[in-house]
Amino acid sequence: MLILSMWTAYGKIKIMSFWRKKTTWCILVLILATVSVAAFFIVKNLNTTDKPVEEPVATIEETPTPEPKPKREPEPEYTGEHGFYIEVNRSQNVVIIYALDPSGNKANILKIFVSSVGKAGSETIVGTFKTSAKFESLYLVGNVWGRYATRIDGRYYFHSVPYFSKGNPFWNDLEYEEYNKLGEGASAGCVRLAVRNAKWIYENIPAGTTVYIYDSDTLPEGIEKPSAIKIDINSPNRGWDPTDQDENNPWGQI
Repeated sequence: MLILSMWTAYGKIKIMSFWRKKTTWCILVLILATVSVAAFFIVKNLNTTDKPVEEPVATIEETPTPEPKPKREPEPEYTGEHGFYIEVNRSQNVVIIYALDPSGNKANILKIFVSSVGKAGSETIVGTFKTSAKFESLYLVGNVWGRYATRIDGRYYFHSVPYFSKGNPFWNDLEYEEYNKLGEGASAGCVRLAVRNAKWIYENIPAGTTVYIYDSDTLPEGIEKPSAIKIDINSPNRGWDPTDQDENNPWGQI
């Protein structure tokens, strides 16, 4: 019995020792597994947090550069070296003088004059004509005188507003009331102008220049009717055309 009891006790000790060892190994395995898992997540976290974050690269969309527009060459300005073309708008009492280009076409405008065409019953002719003869002074219908006359056709001329008498020595006997009608129909059929403008045509427009006379309620785009100078009929200077370039003109140089 004693021996059996001792053997039994020894067996229990062995069993208990075995389980202790087994438990210890299990604990060690569990600890190692826990440590491994923890290490895995720590390493993963380090790899994730320490890795530099790549910032998105901004993409710039290039705007296509528009093709440059071809530069428009400025229209050439002519001064009459290739000739002239004259338009008379009867409705507006305006004379427009164009310079011609080398091809003989209307180019830029050189002059715009206010005028007096024929009054009702003595209308200025309409149509296309050619200038011809010129006269520094011309005896006109009504026993009056015109200055710097350039023939349009037949008895129709460009000339100054009439004078009651021929200048001798000065042209200081102007029909001043007729002068104040520049800008409206007032003549016996000719195209009246301020003396400075009649002189410009007389001195610059060659014979054979085309004159086109027509009616229109409007002027070409961009053109305005010039204002006419008005003479004070009570002034002692009223017998002088204010635009006369004579140094004796009491109005001075206008």
